[in-house]
Amino acid sequence: MKNPFVYGRVVKGKDFFDREKELSFLKRISEESGRVFLISPRRYGKTSLLINLIGILKKNKFYVIYLDLYRATTLQKFIEIYLTETSRVISGKIEKALNMLKKLISGMKLKLVLDPAGSYSIELGYRPSSEEISHIFDEIINLPQRIAEKNNRKSVVIMDEFQEMANYNGEEIEKKIRAHIQHHDRTAYIFSGSKKSVIYRMIESPDRAFYKMGDVFILKKLPEEGFKNFIKSKFEHTGIDISERALNEIMNLSENYPYNVQFLSHKIWEKCKDRKKISVSDVKNALIDIIEEQNPVYISIWDNLTLYQRKCLTAIVKGGGKNMFSSKYIQEFDLVSHSSLQTALKLLSEKGLIYRENGEYFIEDVFFKHWIRYKIL
Repeated sequence: MKNPFVYGRVVKGKDFFDREKELSFLKRISEESGRVFLISPRRYGKTSLLINLIGILKKNKFYVIYLDLYRATTLQKFIEIYLTETSRVISGKIEKALNMLKKLISGMKLKLVLDPAGSYSIELGYRPSSEEISHIFDEIINLPQRIAEKNNRKSVVIMDEFQEMANYNGEEIEKKIRAHIQHHDRTAYIFSGSKKSVIYRMIESPDRAFYKMGDVFILKKLPEEGFKNFIKSKFEHTGIDISERALNEIMNLSENYPYNVQFLSHKIWEKCKDRKKISVSDVKNALIDIIEEQNPVYISIWDNLTLYQRKCLTAIVKGGGKNMFSSKYIQEFDLVSHSSLQTALKLLSEKGLIYRENGEYFIEDVFFKHWIRYKIL
């Protein structure tokens, strides 16, 4: 029997739970050709939300261009990904799409690259100068609007992990994007990201181009009771009963992160698929298995931290992340000083190991948190 719990990849259809309000909001923004910044910690199901939104928008005849900016390590790579994904909405035929792009962008040398799997990408046929790159960027950023106007339809551009723009002359690119898209009345923009500290610097600073450029939508955790019922139904559908206490333990240990809940439930199901009942001890044993499996990864992370950064993480695990700058907290966990703590937390946040919400600090990966508790403390 197939494991009913999906993790580590995009979740769609019957495996996708709730998010009706979020989908409705993002659909409305798309219909209004608006701008929105979607902010979500990792493991909240942001990418799955966006992929399900894309399915809805395509059914409603939108052109949808989805850009994963983790792949865009340079501005040239950003341009090539933009061209590739734009070509996919123009035509199902590769050559036709490429020819149409060449007509839309005069004078640009484009190269079609096929991979063994039969997919393709579009690359610039030469290495342009920085001035040429800037000019090309001005050209391609208008493509979704031009295509929408030409075909009397609407476009939606989704830039996932858009904070990565900061890695390649970010502020200059932000200015260019704003200068162009403020005139786009048939194209919506969803800027999605997970590095909250970086994103807030980009959208809350009056001297930055993204300042007040669109709505800010923060993705929340799924409603716990509804999610519990969803998880319970998955177990029951495969003939396995799970106690209420065991369900509560899953939610508690995974901190109700969608990815964590699915991951832990997946492991529990694998361990208990030949049994008819799941208890609290089964949940705890599955957690231990995850910690042991991830041990090499977590050891590598731990080894690359300074002693003081390790001390900060253990303080969060032992004392929670509230009031960390109080004299009592600093003294209790021997954190030396306010300035030392501030520097360490900033660096840990930049490494993606912690995040801050409503003045409280959290460890990003809850299983890393459990690893610290079991292996270090």
